[in-house]
This record gives sequence, structure tokens and C-alpha cells, in this order.
Amino acid sequence: MVRKEKKASRSGNGARMPKAGGYRKGQAMMEYLMTYGLALFIIVVVIGILVAVVLPMLNPPDSCNFTQPGFSCKKVVVADNQSSTAGDTKIVFQLNNEAGRGVSIFKVLCTEAPIGNVQMGMMSVPPYTWSISDPGLAIAAGGSKSFGSLTASDVKAKIICLKQDNTPVTLAVNSNFKGTLAIEYKYDDDVTGAPHRIATATITGTVLGE
Repeated sequence: MVRKEKKASRSGNGARMPKAGGYRKGQAMMEYLMTYGLALFIIVVVIGILVAVVLPMLNPPDSCNFTQPGFSCKKVVVADNQSSTAGDTKIVFQLNNEAGRGVSIFKVLCTEAPIGNVQMGMMSVPPYTWSISDPGLAIAAGGSKSFGSLTASDVKAKIICLKQDNTPVTLAVNSNFKGTLAIEYKYDDDVTGAPHRIATATITGTVLGE
């Protein structure tokens, strides 16, 4: 039996015609790439929106947490002295005396230094440290006092937060601040001549414009 050979289809000039199946595969691949490329583009746009809009809304709330009992603080505000560009960053807060006995406050310091590195010797950093001479600012047991100001002309009243080299922290509005608040104090019933004490708290917050 003589086997008949299949002849390849040729064009009029004798060139071999491309197979229809290969064209369909190429078209399917292009459609696949376009579909997934569009999906990837949409994902990138959504991520960009989340970063630009949603994440700034998730900034941690202002907080102040003392490492030892006896004090607490609330109404913490971290502010900047300029509304749009970076300026000196300062803190305003209310200090509560929960020690069960009266205290006298002598100095207040806001610093970027880690809480474990803050020592009594760091409390004198003129003109930025809030300070008052003897007999100090009295806070009765269960009482509270406000510290800092956003409007006072006296730089000491503003409690400007400092870098570890004792220069002012400069942050733009909506930036995050994290540092240490230190209080130099003594109890009213401490022995005369006893050294002053120090209490430290971790403070965090979003910088607000004035």
C-alpha cells in the first residue's frame, strides 16, 4: 500500500503559512499579561492611597507613662512652634501627684535620651529646662499642676524637648516624637537636706502645629 504524504499548506508564493493554533496562544498570552498587569497597577495605586491617607491617621496617641508609682500625667500635647516647617518641639502636660503625700517639683526636662540614660545631672540644661528655686512648686497629695505653654514668651515655660547633645529637637508637624520626661522633686516629709529625687516617664505623640 502506498502511503499518501500530507502536503503542508503554502501561500501563493510557496511560503509556509503559520498555524492558527500558534496565533491563538500568542493572543491568549497577551490578554493574560494585560489582565494581570492591570490588576497589579490597581494594587499599587491602592497601596499608595493607604500610605498617603490612612497611615497618618494611625499615629499613636500622645502618652506619658512613668516607670515608678507616685506620678501620672495626662492631657499631653507635643507641639511645634511653626505651623508648616520644622521648629522647636515642646511638651505640655498635666502632672498628677498620686504618691499619697505632698511633693515639691524643682525641674522638668524633656529629652530624646533613652529613659535608662536619664540621670539627675542632666536636669540642668538652661535655658530649656523648666525650673524653680526652693521651696519648689508644691503639689498636694491627690493634686495636679499643668506644665508647659504653647504661647508664653518665656522659653522656660515652653519645656522644649532636647536631643541627646542638648540642642532643641526640630520636627515637622505630624511627625512622631518619642522621648523621656524627667521630674526632679522631693517629698514634703523628706529629711531636711536630703537629696532630691528623680521620676522618669516615656512620652510619645504626634507633633501638632500651634
